[in-house]
Amino acid sequence: MMAQIIKKAMAAASGWFKISLGFAILSIPIDLLRGHPILNGLWHDWLVANTGLRWQLLGVVLVVAWLGLTLIFALGYGLAAWLKKQDKVKSSD
Repeated sequence: MMAQIIKKAMAAASGWFKISLGFAILSIPIDLLRGHPILNGLWHDWLVANTGLRWQLLGVVLVVAWLGLTLIFALGYGLAAWLKKQDKVKSSD
């Protein structure tokens, strides 16, 4: 049961990342049209950093964010499953 909840939470977290990436890609032309720095200057910071630091930072941010979202979704799905179980126990009494 717990493995199913974690698997479902991982899928939800990866879906959240896909949506966030889509919004980030859509914001680039809007930033260019408005004359703002692309992604609030993150693109420039990425270009001036050295290669090792770039990939380490990207890896750490993605892993921590994905694990955090997985934990949040797992807690939500676990709570929903527990509440459903409690409803069944109360209704059988």
